[in-house]
Amino acid sequence: MADGFATSPCCSTRHLFLSLTLALCAICFLSPALLHAEIVSGTIQDPSGAVIAGARIEITGGDLTQPLVLSSDGLGNFISPDLKPGTYSLRITRDGFEPLVKTLDLRGAVELHLTLAIAQQQVTVSVPGRSMAFSNSDPVYRQLRGLGLGDTFRFDNYTLVWDVGTFHGMVNSAPYPIGRLK
Repeated sequence: MADGFATSPCCSTRHLFLSLTLALCAICFLSPALLHAEIVSGTIQDPSGAVIAGARIEITGGDLTQPLVLSSDGLGNFISPDLKPGTYSLRITRDGFEPLVKTLDLRGAVELHLTLAIAQQQVTVSVPGRSMAFSNSDPVYRQLRGLGLGDTFRFDNYTLVWDVGTFHGMVNSAPYPIGRLK
């Protein structure tokens, strides 16, 4: 009794046991809250319900310092590793489909069923040749365009007679079959 307190070995052991028990209980009850992690999983499909394999899923937000990139498997499924609760953005892309962006407030495990719309095809056709601005400037075209039934058109030594259901030509006023004209 050097400092005025009596210590018994029994009290010291009981105190140590109680302290360890409280610490262990605190770890058991608090660790799930501290280590709590959620997953995002789902299936990606097209408008007909067919699964889309190889879709790229990019997850950003929450406590992520860089995007988390996943791919859908052969059955169109994906699953994220553990994520902390928070707000995340998912961007799903695949060639031939419109990109899909979904915002998610993650507070528990989430199972998503996402449908990608088929991309609208944009086709550009470039036709080399004469400009459309000059297509009606050809004098022969302009004369032929105005022909009506029963009218005739003369071009060099050839006369085109426009009749109901028949075409025939004349060279120097003599009938000449159009198919043999050279």
